[in-house]
Amino acid sequence: MRAHQSEAGTSTDRLKLAVGLDGKLSDLPFAIAGADAPPTPQAQLVYEKHRALADETFARIDELAAGEVAKLGERIHAAGVPLVDTRVPKVGTSER
Repeated sequence: MRAHQSEAGTSTDRLKLAVGLDGKLSDLPFAIAGADAPPTPQAQLVYEKHRALADETFARIDELAAGEVAKLGERIHAAGVPLVDTRVPKVGTSER
């Protein structure tokens, strides 16, 4: 399962293509909040499966950030390329 469904370009695509993990997890709070009873054993199993997938995905992201992305950052810094400043300046000033 993908973390995110990035191939859906139209609303029809969103219906035809498999939902990513983010889409499945985003529906979970609404399903829980709308229930008048505790989760069923099936719902609990689905939660546990998706929780495990989410944990694996976040572990992979952490691994990439600490490894390949960190190495890229070091190479960019060594090349003297300035970082992109994503802070929004305060209105009417050049202060960030």
